[in-house]
Amino acid sequence: MIGAWLRERWRFVVVLLAAGAVIFVVVLHLLAGDPHPVGSSGPALQAGPRPVASATAGGAPSRISNASPAASGSDPVATARRAALILFDWDTTTDTLGSVTTEVLAVADPTGEQTPGLLADLTAYLPDPAWWERLREYETRQRVDLDTVEVPAAWTRAVATGQVADLLPGTYAVNVVGTLHRSGVVAGRPESFAHPVELTMFVACEPALDECRLLRLGVPGTVLE
Repeated sequence: MIGAWLRERWRFVVVLLAAGAVIFVVVLHLLAGDPHPVGSSGPALQAGPRPVASATAGGAPSRISNASPAASGSDPVATARRAALILFDWDTTTDTLGSVTTEVLAVADPTGEQTPGLLADLTAYLPDPAWWERLREYETRQRVDLDTVEVPAAWTRAVATGQVADLLPGTYAVNVVGTLHRSGVVAGRPESFAHPVELTMFVACEPALDECRLLRLGVPGTVLE
């Protein structure tokens, strides 16, 4: 059932993320000097270091935040879309890992109750500080094209039938589907890579919170059907 599905993922999020981060680790390795550029017939990209995020990693924030919670208001889909753009759109030449993490937290649960879990979730989506610096050497930029951002019908049915009654009132699951693009300069040559991205974000709105806020991130490559 939906309620069990959600609780299980929150309860075992660290274990699941450790197993589910392969796609994003491969993407992180793109601009690490791999001798086989995208599109070549060489072997598949090898995984780099497991990504780790923290609220202060990478130095003081340098990004100018435009992620005011009020911008998303009472719309869980708009909140998820905004959070996805913050999470996936960054430039190592101008941003820091800390600034990206801080911006994600700026649109998250203001009570801080879900912050430890959200930071654990971010380990599947952001590189660790050392890897960020390596990506910076290659002038790495990343962006996402969002194709679908929507509350799945399964969630609507679950709410209607009381399957998620034990969660915060006004909690939504929002499926995010798009394409992740990464580019940079390797050995003086522009390189780029594109890969599908999908995840489920959990967002809380009224009456639990005055404004819709991000609660947690689901496992990479997994959406609620």
